[in-house]
Amino acid sequence: MDQVINCTGPLADPGRSRSQLVRGLLDAGWLTPDPTGCGVVVDGQCRLIDRAGVPVPGVYYLGPWL
Repeated sequence: MDQVINCTGPLADPGRSRSQLVRGLLDAGWLTPDPTGCGVVVDGQCRLIDRAGVPVPGVYYLGPWL
């Protein structure tokens, strides 16, 4: 029997997160969900990319949404 195991956690889409921190970053436009809905957009230095496509100075992301 073939199986697929989802290891992204219970809520892979940051746009659906209930976390107050994540909601605040989304509402401020500092956190952008990636096109797949399974992560966030960061640059090569792990800085969050805002909704305008610009890195947010001093705000980095490390975690399962990479």
